[in-house]
Amino acid sequence: AEYGGKEAWLARMEALYTEIEEVESVLEADTAKRSSELWDITPYWRKLSLEKFRRLELFWQRRALRQGFRDADKKALTRRELERLLASLEREKGKVQLSNGLDVEFSMGFAFFSERSRTEGPALPKPPFDPPEGTEFRAWRAGDLFRGKPVVDRLKKKGVPAPERKHFPVMAKMGTSDVVWHPILSNDPSH
Repeated sequence: AEYGGKEAWLARMEALYTEIEEVESVLEADTAKRSSELWDITPYWRKLSLEKFRRLELFWQRRALRQGFRDADKKALTRRELERLLASLEREKGKVQLSNGLDVEFSMGFAFFSERSRTEGPALPKPPFDPPEGTEFRAWRAGDLFRGKPVVDRLKKKGVPAPERKHFPVMAKMGTSDVVWHPILSNDPSH
């Protein structure tokens, strides 16, 4: 009787349900917009700008992460795991393995989300020329030197984040760590 009878109560519940659906639709659209501004997507990973991410309120941070996982066709994280990930994003340190098959690494103000089975990335692109006799085209390795200095140090100096460094091919003298060509460093006269 307080709601004007069963019919009035059912009509009010239907109106509330419709209103909730409309609000959720607006939230989904706003989340998709905010999320797309945070993520940079490559064949190797999904890169999240931590500077932009931190400007969001916690509510929107959670929604942006969930949207990013949906966009990557990954299952959602449990609330506890999502909170652990948020804490890691705040600290910006270490490596996190998520239950949905993604690994997270941090470098230079970004969080890199890559599939555990694909952390090495797809096959290296074909070089723009054939390797000269006595050289090999291969993936970069720790300990590689370019003009006498570690490739890793030169790439750090150029601002290349750690997760991106391993995806650049190099040309090295056969069986050595002596790099004679690197797609970034070879074209830079300061190196």
